[in-house]
Amino acid sequence: MKIFAYLPINEEYEQAKSALIAASETLDFRIDHIFEENDKEYPRLRQLLTQANPGDVLLITKFVFLARLPKQQWVTLRNSTDAGLNVVALNVKATLRGLHIASPAERLASKASTDTLMELADNVISYLQKDPAFAKRRTITGSAAGRPVNEGLHHRISLMLLAGASYSEIQKTLNCGRSTISRVKQTIVNVNDI
Repeated sequence: MKIFAYLPINEEYEQAKSALIAASETLDFRIDHIFEENDKEYPRLRQLLTQANPGDVLLITKFVFLARLPKQQWVTLRNSTDAGLNVVALNVKATLRGLHIASPAERLASKASTDTLMELADNVISYLQKDPAFAKRRTITGSAAGRPVNEGLHHRISLMLLAGASYSEIQKTLNCGRSTISRVKQTIVNVNDI
């Protein structure tokens, strides 16, 4: 059995990497390889899934990393878990026993844990896709649910993007995440198209 950690490079990267290292020391297991992902095409995830064999472990710090995958990557992951890849998420304690599989009974328990986790995620994703009103839900004050948009930050990001700054420069200067920069970039109208 090999343990492959999957680590998206985002605003939580440093915290997630520290959590993986701390967990390996505390729970006494060895990570065979860490796949760090910073590409929207998910080449590192595809590489991980290609190298993994039935019984191996895909280790993540938070299950939400996988639940955010685009549909095609999610389907590929589901095919791998159906074939026997186990998923262990540090924030889902029931999955942690998958880090120390020594017997057929433990292998079966880990597979059942992964199957349950993936089925629940499938159900949530399906619900969100079938109920677009869920995504448009409102808070008590009438604003859209979730974190309110910081208009000032978005404006500063727009200016830096138009000036040709890289994502890394913007992150460092404005202390914001790459996903925020990407969302702002999608809203900018190309001056040449006007």
